[in-house]
Amino acid sequence: LKMGSALPLAPPFDPQTREYAVAVPLGDDAVSVFYQPSDVGQYIEVDSYPQQPTTRRRLQLYRASPPVSRGEEQHKFVEGQFPIDLGMTRRILIRIQSAGPAKSTSTYTVTLSRPQCPDKRPLFDPEKRRCFDSCNEGYFSDPDTNRCEQCNVFCRRCTSILDCLACYRDDDDYTYALSPKGDGSCRRAVRHVADEYQWVIVPLAILLVVLVMVGLFGFLFFFMRWRKRQIWEQYYEDDDEEELLDYYPDHRDAVALASGQG
Repeated sequence: LKMGSALPLAPPFDPQTREYAVAVPLGDDAVSVFYQPSDVGQYIEVDSYPQQPTTRRRLQLYRASPPVSRGEEQHKFVEGQFPIDLGMTRRILIRIQSAGPAKSTSTYTVTLSRPQCPDKRPLFDPEKRRCFDSCNEGYFSDPDTNRCEQCNVFCRRCTSILDCLACYRDDDDYTYALSPKGDGSCRRAVRHVADEYQWVIVPLAILLVVLVMVGLFGFLFFFMRWRKRQIWEQYYEDDDEEELLDYYPDHRDAVALASGQG
């Protein structure tokens, strides 16, 4: 029998000693227990009590699943993994039944104990495996477990898994927005070229519209000016023709004279 992560048994393992204690480091959320059958046909059963606060002594038997391994093993180390929360203890029972005709049974008890975060840094960060006074971005503090739990998908700041206050910041490739499902998650959308260069495209579009309008007004101005000149020229030509007709009663002679002057 030995513990994972080189955790020492107290006292060191002895087949005649049935009670052991293990001090679990604050940063470990689970402990592995390795046991090796010594005889072919030996039967090993592993059970676990539910974890309890370190101040409570009364425990009830809990048959863990999964970390339970039972049956016949062929001289190989078998691993059972047992989760344990901050400030909790957990008792593990290992029953070994011999392969001989007597089928004698031996029971070993291992008590796991994990400390609590200090009052000045009461929140445990599972990524850094240390205690802090506040949670990092993308996590929220769970008062029931005194842990920093991760926010929902693409959420940058939240008060719970179902309450997102701010999504990830937009980057060069994606944009983020709250999901309409209302489950505390955020949606991610691919950023298009038009969105990426919107700060350039919008001013250019406005400038293009202004230039088109200026060009249109300029065209209308010069067209109207040209049209006005044409009207005045036609007016003066008609006026000259009337004056000639006054002096020359013969219309044909007047028109011929006017054509000759032109």
